[in-house]
Amino acid sequence: MSQAFPVPPSLPPLWGPRGPTVAEPAPTGVPTADGGRRPADRQCWDDRVAMTPRQDIPVLQVTSLTVGDVCTVTVSGDVDCLTGPGLQEALLDVLDRSRPPVSVEVDLSRVTFLGAVGLRVLAVGHRLAESTGVALRVRCGAVRAVVRPLEVTGLWHMLDVVDRDGPGSDR
Repeated sequence: MSQAFPVPPSLPPLWGPRGPTVAEPAPTGVPTADGGRRPADRQCWDDRVAMTPRQDIPVLQVTSLTVGDVCTVTVSGDVDCLTGPGLQEALLDVLDRSRPPVSVEVDLSRVTFLGAVGLRVLAVGHRLAESTGVALRVRCGAVRAVVRPLEVTGLWHMLDVVDRDGPGSDR
């Protein structure tokens, strides 16, 4: 429970049982011997929150395979703010080669989550591929975790999306 202190002139007053007061949050940090406080080593809203990474969260895996003039970048796992830079690095490495492939296919059929960072990586990759004359295709199968974000953001119409419903079917 918060304590009531006299109102500083900069804060609007609240009327309490003893006149105008303002509720201030409880002091944070760890008490020191001299009566002061130092920042806690671990600060969180609730001490019951585990600060260790979960083992059941899929890790992003990105592999690329070039056969002739076609490079396939296969992605599996979650593409979010933590793993998106790995996808960006892999895709830009393929597109920034001194002799880039004629076609790059990004296979997202094993992606379990596609966040805003992943969408940005695809948009940047598309722009870079267009500027270098490389055909960039996105293969997503019927994975709703990929199809829905692409549709909602309009990237579905900007990117060359193939194989939504099955092999050989476009859009």
